Amino acid sequence: MNMDKSIVAAENPYLCARREWNERYGSYIEAAKKWRLVALLALGITLIAVGGLVYLGAQNKLVPYIVTVDKLGSMVPIKSAEPIKMADDRVIKAMLARFIVNFRSVISDGAAQKLAVSDAYALLAVGDTATTVISEYFQSGHSPFERAKDETVTVEISSVLPISKKTWQIEWHELVRDRRGVPKENVRMKALVTIAIIPPDTQENIMKNPIGLYIKDISWSVQF
Repeated sequence: MNMDKSIVAAENPYLCARREWNERYGSYIEAAKKWRLVALLALGITLIAVGGLVYLGAQNKLVPYIVTVDKLGSMVPIKSAEPIKMADDRVIKAMLARFIVNFRSVISDGAAQKLAVSDAYALLAVGDTATTVISEYFQSGHSPFERAKDETVTVEISSVLPISKKTWQIEWHELVRDRRGVPKENVRMKALVTIAIIPPDTQENIMKNPIGLYIKDISWSVQF
């Protein structure tokens, strides 16, 4: 007796059990996959949110204000403190020219000479090559205080030009006179200096070197 295959398959207990398992647990498995995907998406969103909060938290939102008072203790208008900006080339040129004038000048007035040397050393840091070179130069018979006993030197800057971002070339003339004011010689000089900008972090350094310009290395020669 022949029977319909579909009827036989329907009456097969193994097939019925498999169909029952698919109907009962297949939806659970599908739902688990969907929830797993949702969890991964939620985790990704959380990581992005936390990263954004960390970034925003790291930003400085505090704006310092400077409050000054007059001699009577009364507060004067308040203004926000602006961050120190990198000096432009004009300021660097002026400071380098002033450095050469302070370094090379020989002044008959001892107090003025001491101030010039002090201002020159304000642009020199302990341990740098330029500091060692200039100190050795002064100590090897070129002390401006000793030279001032016999002569004076007036410095006139000709040019201050950048060679690279850190190296500058300075040219100047030195007019040497005896103590009676009679010219002895007029010498043309040139120097190469290497600089660095280190913003000052103390009130004392701000007063001595406002932009933190330091001469790291220096060499000079007479031009013929």
